[in-house]
Amino acid sequence: MELHLLKLILVISNFSTLSFLVLLMVDHYKEQHNLASWGAMFNILSFFWLSLRGLFWLFTITSTTEWAAWKFYLLYWMPTPLEFGALMILPFYFAQVIDSEGWKRHWGRWIQLVYSWVLVSLIIFQALWAVVEAIQNSQEESLGYQTEFKSEVFRCVTALCFFILTITQSIYGVQLLYLDKQLYDRHFITSREVL
Repeated sequence: MELHLLKLILVISNFSTLSFLVLLMVDHYKEQHNLASWGAMFNILSFFWLSLRGLFWLFTITSTTEWAAWKFYLLYWMPTPLEFGALMILPFYFAQVIDSEGWKRHWGRWIQLVYSWVLVSLIIFQALWAVVEAIQNSQEESLGYQTEFKSEVFRCVTALCFFILTITQSIYGVQLLYLDKQLYDRHFITSREVL
């Protein structure tokens, strides 16, 4: 019973956040914000990430039958590269704010191409991994809503990606503390003390 209560709390908080995100996206569309901006990409990736993760938790509560292997692995693993892609946008935005001239001259185009390539590669890797695992486990009776890792590849790739992301966000967070006050006030609503 406690496990279902925890899952219910996860579903409610996930879909509450998703509802807020949808309202934010509608507001940005009505205000004619640039749909090719980092913020719009963050919202789109977060929408798909929260939708898939919410469906996973919802199905674990409501499903009384055994899951097909492909359904379990796709809903369990696919939100990870989308979450990583959404959170990786934050350092790119901060880099653009901190060094806008350098970004325009040297980095902007390359970073966007590398980011797109890495994100698409991670999504393809996760989808292929889910299909391979589903094929291998299609003969088993039940997945029991947990995954059996036959390899540490998934964990290692995910851990490495999020470790690099953490280091990158930390570096830019420290640089934001020492940003010129006028530039900071122009780009951010919150005070430096909150940061």
